[in-house]
Amino acid sequence: MYACIGVGALTIILVLLRIAPVDGLLDAALFLMFGIGVRQFSMAASILALLLYVTNVAMSIAHGVIGPGGVVAVIITSLFISSVRSALFMRHHKDALQIDNWARIWKWTRPVVFTLCGIILLLVRVSFFIPAETASQP
Repeated sequence: MYACIGVGALTIILVLLRIAPVDGLLDAALFLMFGIGVRQFSMAASILALLLYVTNVAMSIAHGVIGPGGVVAVIITSLFISSVRSALFMRHHKDALQIDNWARIWKWTRPVVFTLCGIILLLVRVSFFIPAETASQP
């Protein structure tokens, strides 16, 4: 949960400082909503948060943006993997779950999260088929 909220909050800060593009706000909103899902030990939310973060890191590496910050990316990735592990554990120990306000919020945000994730994954898949721009000939 803390990894999702941290990544979402940091993305918002970077967008406000104009370091990251404005479309990063969609990622920030998704990570914050995934944080609620991870708090409720949702296996789907944990796996999708991990996939979204790994996709963002892979794209950053491909564009040469990450540089020496790769160590931090590995640590944060391990936190996302830990959230998947905890969701798997709670799947077998449902009696330990507590119903609180987060459960009520997750009930209403779940359709939004999964719809947005489906759209983003579809757009990522489509982007693989768009040819890269080539240098223009004078």
